[in-house]
Amino acid sequence: ILERLQTEKIRIIWVGRELDNGFYHYIKLMLDQKYPGKVIFVGHQSDKYYDYFALADGFLILSLQESFPLVAMEASYFNLPIVSFEYGAAKEVLADTVAQIIELFDIKLFVQAMVKVMRGGLGDVKKGLNQNIPFHKVQQVARFNQLIKRLTD
Repeated sequence: ILERLQTEKIRIIWVGRELDNGFYHYIKLMLDQKYPGKVIFVGHQSDKYYDYFALADGFLILSLQESFPLVAMEASYFNLPIVSFEYGAAKEVLADTVAQIIELFDIKLFVQAMVKVMRGGLGDVKKGLNQNIPFHKVQQVARFNQLIKRLTD
């Protein structure tokens, strides 16, 4: 991803628990040498966790496997456009108006989606949770009312 974005003015802030193993330390060292200052590892956050959302222009979900990531809901709440690989429930959790969901390992499309977000081209993400998350109470009440109507007709 960084190889294809060398000419872009970007910073990726990596929030999360730091692993104590050789692979993790190798990745950090390699990124720092090859792309100095492009990826900033801030470790696990609690007190300043939401401050990092406020800094962001977009949100990346690089996981290959997820069930129902809370961070996707949080990013939507902060009106951040999301670029995500297609993990378990991505299409059910992330609405098209706030997210670009990319087939696994399609780095070219992932980078194109990131550039689109950086250029402000994802669309209106200001709707936030109230309209974009399919599990929000507004959508659930409407579905419940439709179910009751079908059962009583």
